Amino acid sequence: MQILASRLKATRLERNLSQAELAKRSEISLSGLQFYESDHSNPTAEVIARLCIQLDISADYLLGLNDDPTFRK
Repeated sequence: MQILASRLKATRLERNLSQAELAKRSEISLSGLQFYESDHSNPTAEVIARLCIQLDISADYLLGLNDDPTFRK
């Protein structure tokens, strides 16, 4: 899921968050976040939800299903 990796990293940087800060806020491991951003691993649905809440974006955007980060049905 290369699009998830690139959107996750880009959004984190737009929010001026370090990987460590986002991992802490999302209650996931730093190494896990690093794997997601480098496209070496895919997050679970629960982790996607946590990341989306912390980054204030939709899961549809993160997963590449919609190009609007604020999209809500």
